[in-house]
Amino acid sequence: MDLDNSKESSNGVDKIGNNSKSNVFPGARKVGRQKRETRETEKVLSGTPEMRLRTVPDSFQLFSLLSDRGSVNLLKAAYTGLKTNSSNFVGNMSKRQFYTRLRRLCDFGLIEKRDVGVTGSGRSMYRTTSLGSIIYNGHIETMEQALSNYWELKAIDILKTNPNFPPVQKDAIINQLVQSNDSLNRMLNSTYLSSFSVIKDFNRLIIEVMRVLDNAQKNVYFASRYHDSHVSSKLFETFSKGIGLHIIDSTPEQISLEKRINAIVRKAPNRDTFKMIDKMIRAPSNKFELLRVSDLPVSFIVVDELQVVYETVNHTNPQQFTSALACYDDAYLAQQFIKYFKILSEKAHVPQIIQTAESKTLSSNRTRSSTSTHSGNGKKY
Repeated sequence: MDLDNSKESSNGVDKIGNNSKSNVFPGARKVGRQKRETRETEKVLSGTPEMRLRTVPDSFQLFSLLSDRGSVNLLKAAYTGLKTNSSNFVGNMSKRQFYTRLRRLCDFGLIEKRDVGVTGSGRSMYRTTSLGSIIYNGHIETMEQALSNYWELKAIDILKTNPNFPPVQKDAIINQLVQSNDSLNRMLNSTYLSSFSVIKDFNRLIIEVMRVLDNAQKNVYFASRYHDSHVSSKLFETFSKGIGLHIIDSTPEQISLEKRINAIVRKAPNRDTFKMIDKMIRAPSNKFELLRVSDLPVSFIVVDELQVVYETVNHTNPQQFTSALACYDDAYLAQQFIKYFKILSEKAHVPQIIQTAESKTLSSNRTRSSTSTHSGNGKKY
C-alpha cells in the first residue's frame, strides 16, 4: 500500500512538473510547431509542381490570392528571380508567412522552383510560370502604372462625358494627352480607353447585336446583309418603345425585310402585331426608315451614337462572315458609321410597301386638312 501510494505521489509530481514546464515555457511548443510547419512547407515546395496542383484555379481564387500584399510582393520578386531562402527576401514577413504564401503561389501555378547554374549544383530559384508572367504583366504592372496616372485618366473621363466637345475634337485631345505622357503612351493606345470585344463566331455576333439593341434609348442605325429571326423581333420591339429605327436591308430578295413585313400585314399572328407593323410603315422617316441595297459591303449597327458593332471584310470570300468588333463607348467611331449609313442611303431605294404607306398617309392627311378647312369656312345661320 505504501509502495502504491508512493507511485501515485511520484506520478502526481511528474504531472505537476510537466504542467509547470508547459506553463513556464509556453512559446517552446509554438516555436517547435512553426519549425515543423516550415520544414513541411519547404519539403512540399521541393516536390514536383504537377504533383501539388490538384485542380485548375479559377479567376476568383487568383483574385483572392492577389488581394494579399505579401503574395503580390513575392510574385513581383519571382518575376526577376527569388532565392529560396526567406532571409534573402526584403519584406515585412515572418518566415512562416513567407513560406505559406510561397506555397500558395506554387499551388496555383504562378511560380515554380528552377535550377540555376550547372545542373545538379543544388542552387535553385523561384521564377514566375507562363501564367504568372501573364498575370504580372497584364494585371499587376499595368494596374500600378494606371494608378500612377490616376488624375490623367480622370481628366480623360471628364473630357469624354463633356457634351460641349464634338467627338472629333475629343478624340484628338485624348490622343494628344496620351502621346504627351510617356507612361500612358507605353501602357496603352486609344483602344484601351473604350471597352470592346472581338467576335469570331456568327452566333456570338447575334448575341452582341441583341445586347446593344437592349441598350437603345434614342435611335438605331442598322445595315445588315444577314437575316436572323431573333434580331428582327428585337428590332420591332425596339421600335415599339418609341426608339428611332433606320434600316438598310441587303438580305436576299426572298427573305428581305419588306417581304417579311408584307407577310405580317397580310396575315398577322394577332391584332397587336398588325397595329405595330402598320404604325411602323406609316411612321415619319425620323422614326422609321427602311431602305434596300443589293450589294452591302459589310453589316453594322450603331446605337445611340455611341455603341457600334461592325463586321470585317473577308477578302477571299466577301459573302462569308469572318469576324466583327463590338465597341461599347466610342462616339467618334459611331459618327463615322452614321455618315457611312447616309452615304449608302443615297444609293438605296425605298421598298414599295413603304412608298404605298407613305402615299396613303399623305392622302389621308390631305383629306383631313381639306375637311377641316371646309368646316372652318362654313357659316352657321
